[in-house]
Amino acid sequence: MVLSLYQDLRIDNDLNAVQDVIRGQIQSSTPFIREALSDLVEHNGKLLRPALMVLSSRFGTPDRDKIIEMAAAVEMLHIATLIHDDVIDQAPSRRGIPTLHLRYGERNAVLLGDFLFTRSFQLASRYTEIETGRYIAGIINGICESEIRQHGRMSPSATSFKEYHRRIMGKTAALFALSAYVGAHQSEVEERHTLRLKKIGYNIGAGFQVIDDILDFSDQGDKIGKAVGTDIRQGIVNLPLLYALQEDNGKLRQRLERRPSNGRALKQVISLTRNLKGVERARDCSEAYTRKALFSISRLPEGDNRDHLQAYVNYLLERDY
Repeated sequence: MVLSLYQDLRIDNDLNAVQDVIRGQIQSSTPFIREALSDLVEHNGKLLRPALMVLSSRFGTPDRDKIIEMAAAVEMLHIATLIHDDVIDQAPSRRGIPTLHLRYGERNAVLLGDFLFTRSFQLASRYTEIETGRYIAGIINGICESEIRQHGRMSPSATSFKEYHRRIMGKTAALFALSAYVGAHQSEVEERHTLRLKKIGYNIGAGFQVIDDILDFSDQGDKIGKAVGTDIRQGIVNLPLLYALQEDNGKLRQRLERRPSNGRALKQVISLTRNLKGVERARDCSEAYTRKALFSISRLPEGDNRDHLQAYVNYLLERDY
């Protein structure tokens, strides 16, 4: 589906070039690095952030080589955060393959993530002026702070709606906003449209994360490629849980405090969350972010670029529940 979409949007060749740059960046005089990262790079998801950068750049006059390398830098930054997330979360697999910390140990996995961070910075530094460099550094700082907050406030009583939205804006949404902003800024898009694209990126990323939260309560784990109940097992209070806890008479909170880890306990939490309308209300929230993104897109210059960005948003924010 996504490959067909990228062909329709005429960005498939650019994204293939992004993947080629990433392959080149993991080459090293140390054979272990190439071996450890090659499978992960070859199973490199849907390149959602590079796609947004390319689409945003087309509202200006993009230097194709520059945009491709900047898109590769952002994607490597994303992959690095995933490697570190997997270590923290003790995740068994990523994109259908065993995680690096299980295959090579936690120490090596952290170092491989660090390697990708540094390669990302090296690549981005070829093109970024001081202002953009500071922005990228701020985004990375925000991602780290959001991860610390997420794992430092893992009980229902310690998580609020304000904290939740601060967390997703500093982590998932920030990289989408970064992609849109850098693509536009580097292509000399008019400033008001550059800032609008940045806002669109934030709304896309926030909606994307809420949908990901909803999928944690899905009964279609095999179809969506995500282990159902992952957040629940890790003690992460996501948006459906927050909404459900508002209506809870104590049963849900009691089960969450015990950190459910087996099938029966997880099913009870999922069932209670659904019955308390947590998933339904979270779906309404994701749709609100979608509407905000589409409204902002409607204020961009008319033409194929705007239509393509709208198609990208519709694809990304209309995943199966």
